[in-house]
Amino acid sequence: MLITSKRYTGFTLAEVLITLSVIGVVAALTIPTVTKNVEKAQCRAAFKRNYAMLADAARRIMLDNGGTLAGAFENGGVGDSPLRDKFLEYIPAAKVCPEGEVGTCWHKDKVVRYLSPAKGYSYDRSVYANAILSSGALVSFMVNDPFCNDIDYGHPGETDPKFFNTCGTIWIDVNGFKGPNVIGKDVFTVKVRRNGIVPGGYGINPKSSNWQCKVTDTGEHCASAVLQNIDYY
Repeated sequence: MLITSKRYTGFTLAEVLITLSVIGVVAALTIPTVTKNVEKAQCRAAFKRNYAMLADAARRIMLDNGGTLAGAFENGGVGDSPLRDKFLEYIPAAKVCPEGEVGTCWHKDKVVRYLSPAKGYSYDRSVYANAILSSGALVSFMVNDPFCNDIDYGHPGETDPKFFNTCGTIWIDVNGFKGPNVIGKDVFTVKVRRNGIVPGGYGINPKSSNWQCKVTDTGEHCASAVLQNIDYY
């Protein structure tokens, strides 16, 4: 009589459980990193789109104002609303809020953090002129000088005359009220100059120990790095 034997080569239950455990550990380690990278890419792309809209609006304001932004935000107005309202003539907005209204068009106090956790929270911007763009981004406008004669930072390395012709500052949270609400990650600054807008950090001396875009600082100077596709965190 011919006797044959069959050898089963499938996985045992123990082997399957071990394999699934390994896969679970790997997923737990990699998924958060992938999620953060996707979030970073989305926020950077959103900032570039919104910056392009602001830049286009600035160019159109200049065309209608004799080739300069100086005086374009005065119009007898007070506070920060004239700067916001002028830009919103050229950018579609979903909602415009009165100055000082809290939590409607901008975050409440102690929500937006600086890039370095050690720096704590950014100051409350609800006192400025805020709005929600049709893109979903939150924007906060602050007037420095309606005639654009203000000095922005005044720190070493700024030799371009544009740095000494500041009209105001625009803060933008590119993904609205969603997190992480961190300056340099989803919140960025844009400077309004006499001859157009520039991203926060534009023209800063990279050799200076201060005012750089770095994870140990506030993140207020990182918008320029985003437009240059520089990775800093």
